[in-house]
Amino acid sequence: MGLLDNITGKLAGNVLKNVLKGNSKKEDSNDGGILGSIAGSVLGNVLGGSKDDNKNDSTSAIIKIVMGLITSGGLSKIVNTLSSSGLSKQVASWIGKGKKLPVSGDQIFNALGADFLKPIASKTGLDTKGVASSLATVLPDIIDKFTPDGKVDDDVIKEKTKDDGFDLSDVGDIIGGLSKFLK
Repeated sequence: MGLLDNITGKLAGNVLKNVLKGNSKKEDSNDGGILGSIAGSVLGNVLGGSKDDNKNDSTSAIIKIVMGLITSGGLSKIVNTLSSSGLSKQVASWIGKGKKLPVSGDQIFNALGADFLKPIASKTGLDTKGVASSLATVLPDIIDKFTPDGKVDDDVIKEKTKDDGFDLSDVGDIIGGLSKFLK
């Protein structure tokens, strides 16, 4: 990614961060707290200034769903599920310092399964393979951002994000149902 793509991605991330927060103002505010900051950063990295509204919308929804799972105590479950499904090296690289190892959509599909992916697919308008591919793109960044000290600690995440102001109400209906598929 070149410098211009990086700058464009960060600008897109800031705009989309406000959209995710339900804030239609163009200026960047701190209403979304840590979750808004993480969402904006991940969106900027993933989309890199993409003008594809369908991709932007589905990626935004997927990020919100994953963040909802994580903030409800699910980071350790996501990490355990992926690690026990043969992705332990990749997951360890996302949590630790240094280069994040990539993961494919097929690997995510096999690790999480169609039953986990179907509710996300219905919420985003993607098929399950498309959801898996999007998750393969966003999970490394999201997990990295939620583990800055190289540790998975669901209690610390809950505490830091409990009064965050980041609106997850539009995805809350599926978050509880997804948790049952994680180990």
